[in-house]
Amino acid sequence: MWTGLKVDRVKIENKDISCMELKESELKNIFFSSSMAVGLNLKKANLKNCYFRNCDLGASDFTESNLEEVVFENCILRNISFKDAQFKNVYLSNGTKVKIVLKEEDLQCSI
Repeated sequence: MWTGLKVDRVKIENKDISCMELKESELKNIFFSSSMAVGLNLKKANLKNCYFRNCDLGASDFTESNLEEVVFENCILRNISFKDAQFKNVYLSNGTKVKIVLKEEDLQCSI
């Protein structure tokens, strides 16, 4: 269990971090690439300057999290909860088009 973890400047590539418990964690300057991250628990977490590229985040929970300067590029985002999450400069990208996320509903449709 990694609840309350504080991490800065980490690169996670080609790893399976599914079901990791990161509730109430502070993640800054984290780069996730080509990783399986199904069922992550990021409830009440603070994410700043995080980049997710080619990751499967299905069924992950970002409830009541604060996301600032976060990018989801070519990620699988099915069945994710962003209930009561706060968004500041959060983007969805498919590699060519970019969409800014202002609320949870913006993540429900593809770009």
